[in-house]
Amino acid sequence: MTKIIGSLLLVCLSFKGHTVDKGSGTACENTQMGPHGYQKAAQMSEKVLNYLEKKHAKSQTKVVLLGRAGSNSPSERFQKKVSQYWNYTHAGLAYRNHPDGMWTIIHLLNDCGKTSSIYAQSMMKFFMDDPYAYRTVIGIPSIDIQNQLETIIIQRNMSKAMFNNSVYSSVSNPFNTQRQNSNEYILDTLVLAYAYEQGTTDIFTREQAKDYLLKHDLKKHVIAEQVKIKGLESFGMALGFGPKNATLDDHPRSERKKGRVNMVSVGTLLEFLVNIGELQSSSELALTDSTKAQDTIYDRDKRSR
Repeated sequence: MTKIIGSLLLVCLSFKGHTVDKGSGTACENTQMGPHGYQKAAQMSEKVLNYLEKKHAKSQTKVVLLGRAGSNSPSERFQKKVSQYWNYTHAGLAYRNHPDGMWTIIHLLNDCGKTSSIYAQSMMKFFMDDPYAYRTVIGIPSIDIQNQLETIIIQRNMSKAMFNNSVYSSVSNPFNTQRQNSNEYILDTLVLAYAYEQGTTDIFTREQAKDYLLKHDLKKHVIAEQVKIKGLESFGMALGFGPKNATLDDHPRSERKKGRVNMVSVGTLLEFLVNIGELQSSSELALTDSTKAQDTIYDRDKRSR
């Protein structure tokens, strides 16, 4: 029995080191950026802001989807590799006309364990979360979807309406409301914007948005990423071992048995916009030296784990 428990701990610790949405929050870890990290974040921020301002001048772009690369884990974990942008791990929506400042990013971040919050952050702050690589994918929705996203977040202040009260899981099931991760939050917001565009404006909660997704035949347009979960990992997580910000209890037994669980990736979000005919364009930007900053200091708060 001791050997079995030891094996479970080793496997689950391995899973923790390769969390599929690294870059979606602190996960109980205080991160101190060094000068090199600050410099790279500033350069990446300037590059993206210049690009977005050119897009605004040309076509009045005012809301975009941004994806960043939090870790290299997708290459090992993601089985479908949805879209050409499958290797981005975390997404946010950037609003040019947000009251907190030009191109403020609204996104969900995992604070620690199962808790998370909605944040409104500057572009530089978005790239200061210790990314694996200083590159981004930018998806520009249709102007109709942009208008609805602006109505939802800026005019109606509904950024928390699609939030699941801090019940977080990095591998949340996109087709129920038991758990939520950062990218599923963006999916729920996009579904709400689409519903508004279609004339359904009496949706005010995440549960209603998810109901709209399932009842209006939108599920077929959500190409969920499949995350590989090893047998011992699944068993260990069921016993309470492993990462505190991941659980499988919201996934069907059939998925857990196969060791493939569905979740929303950045690729899923971009493909969703393509599939519903609401994506104008997508492109990637990167620093010439996009590699991870090497002077980041990590200070883990073991008491909170």
